[in-house]
Amino acid sequence: RMKELGVNFDVVHTISYRFWSFDKERTKVWKKILEMLKNKKYDILFVHKAHFPFDISLLVFFIKIKYKIPVVYDIDDPQWIHSKAQDYILAKMASKIFASSQPFLEHYKKYNKNVVLVPTGLDCEWFGKYEAIYENKEKYIIGWIGAHTHFRDGNFHIIKPALEELGRQGKKIEFRVIGTRDNKELEDYLNSSFYTFN
Repeated sequence: RMKELGVNFDVVHTISYRFWSFDKERTKVWKKILEMLKNKKYDILFVHKAHFPFDISLLVFFIKIKYKIPVVYDIDDPQWIHSKAQDYILAKMASKIFASSQPFLEHYKKYNKNVVLVPTGLDCEWFGKYEAIYENKEKYIIGWIGAHTHFRDGNFHIIKPALEELGRQGKKIEFRVIGTRDNKELEDYLNSSFYTFN
């Protein structure tokens, strides 16, 4: 859809090597990024979160200085909890920070004055204007985007008893999961007579 609007982009993701390792993946990632920069001129470097090895933060800093590309840092999780140093570096160097909530906005204002609120949650007042049909449905579909650990360790367990009760009442629930396809642990977790896994 973005390309239809005339926005062209390249994506680098799934950087999984550890900082202190000598994994060949490190060389591949760096080579790919530097080749992209050599062959194209980019207007923005968009960094989502800080879930990558520390040296990638240094690479982002190098790209900003060497190629004079503005950095946009996009946040929808409290990155400072598990990636404190990286988060600080990215927050300080960013030309703009997109914060997904008011608490995040206030947090990042301490490091960067160019922070804007870009909410990821639903506007309940706007959403409530539209009538929804809840009764007499054969199956209720729930969408979920995230890692399988969000099911196991996150807040999914809070609503699981309520979903199980709906199942006992004969309600059919289908989960459409994005981001964890073919994860056996997740499929086993959701497997029951009233869950359908897609």
